[in-house]
Amino acid sequence: MEYEFTFVVDGATVDDTAVDRLPDELDAILSRAGGQSLLGISSHGDNAVEAALSVACIARDLVPGLRLLRLDRDLVGVQEIAERTDRSRQNVHQWATGSRLADKEPFPRPEGTVGRAHAWLWSEVNDWLRQHGLDDGVLHATRREMTRIDCILANSLNS
Repeated sequence: MEYEFTFVVDGATVDDTAVDRLPDELDAILSRAGGQSLLGISSHGDNAVEAALSVACIARDLVPGLRLLRLDRDLVGVQEIAERTDRSRQNVHQWATGSRLADKEPFPRPEGTVGRAHAWLWSEVNDWLRQHGLDDGVLHATRREMTRIDCILANSLNS
């Protein structure tokens, strides 16, 4: 299965010449957003943990000094969900409150709040959308897999 990941990284910048190898070797992109360096990448594996750790090792070999700190959680609000699904904000709000598409599993619980607005893990929203044929067609790590990947990165890959 193919999974998509966004790692929060340091030890390399978009200006480093070694980073130029990432798109060619791994179809990976290093970018900056919100003051963080992010490595967007896809990888194949039997599960998300295997896929993430495999590609993390290869990326570190390609770019000396690159440290993969953790996975970005890809938090989304109502507006972002609406944009990603090509639906209205009202439609997304109805999903979240259970007044639409509530015939199967309930909409995921929010991960937290930003100001007064809820924020969800895109991976959980996308899994819920998959039940209704509305997902983006991409596999993402689950909450449990993200936690496991982060733990392994912290304890072994960056030591």
